[in-house]
Amino acid sequence: MLGLPNYCADFERQYDWTQIGTITVQNAVLGVDGRDNASVADIAAANKVIWSPDDGTAAALIRFRVGSTASDGDSNVIQVYGAKGADYYTRLGTLTTLVGAQDWSSGHFIDSIVLTNERWSHGIRVETTVDEMGRVSINVPGYDRFLFIASTLATPCTLYIDVARLDKRIDMAVEIHSVLTAVEAGTSNLESQMETQESQLETVESELESIKADTDKVQSQLETQESQMETTETALTAIDSELVLIELIILS
Repeated sequence: MLGLPNYCADFERQYDWTQIGTITVQNAVLGVDGRDNASVADIAAANKVIWSPDDGTAAALIRFRVGSTASDGDSNVIQVYGAKGADYYTRLGTLTTLVGAQDWSSGHFIDSIVLTNERWSHGIRVETTVDEMGRVSINVPGYDRFLFIASTLATPCTLYIDVARLDKRIDMAVEIHSVLTAVEAGTSNLESQMETQESQLETVESELESIKADTDKVQSQLETQESQMETTETALTAIDSELVLIELIILS
């Protein structure tokens, strides 16, 4: 028997009990030539219940009820088969049950359930207590429909089958951790990019300051040269004046 997930915390949604059908006539265990789809389809409706889980259903709880004509202690043997697509049915287990004293509105619940012939690789568990509601817990993945027949049916008896399905399993902690990890990685990347950009900006500012210093130096040199040119021009003007004076003296 394989372990099953935590039914209280591991699923996205849990549903109420839903009646999936009734059996009023017992049917022999399916032989090797009676497990194909066509043969199962030919089984009378009163002899079988077929349940096709909705997409996304990962697990289910199953319970059994009988009508008011049944009595405490009546025995019913239920065969459970699974199939997928056009493939053949295969027996997953045999449930030997007893009717208990706990009532529902029109009869009794089955309380005792004994599992044999188990061939259920995905996990199956039987929960049974005298005079309470017996239940079968199964993991669904691997099959898209389940067949129930009663190879032994107490007469007169109507067997009701109820299912409470649980939608696909999710692990919010893992998903949240994954999202947070991605956000942290993105944040770290952004911080690294910002640090790189700040460093580049500081380099550009330093280069601008260096260029400004060079510009100020060139400006200062130009001002010095302009001042020297003005001094030279003043000296040349004075020399011209002296030359004119000398020329006048010579002519006189």
